[in-house]
Amino acid sequence: MTVAQLIQWLQQFPDDMAVLVESYENGYDPIHSLSIQELAGVQNVADYDGLFDTPNNLVTEIPGEKLTGIRAMARKDNGERLSCVVIAGLRGQRR
Repeated sequence: MTVAQLIQWLQQFPDDMAVLVESYENGYDPIHSLSIQELAGVQNVADYDGLFDTPNNLVTEIPGEKLTGIRAMARKDNGERLSCVVIAGLRGQRR
């Protein structure tokens, strides 16, 4: 993909919409697709993890219940929501 092609794709979206890219792993790939996604912020993000994820990939705290054991180490929803354009790499589905 060229800069001109990327600009053309991005012009389809609102000017003030955030743009995110897939996080983690090694190397680089060509851009595969752009999509609008509703993402959730992640609490206590590890250095190798992205700051946002799909809400169904995150553990939600249940009021009055403290997460313990392995669930306490899980990636947790911090309540922040973001509607954004996500740029996916050619092999992003393998992550």
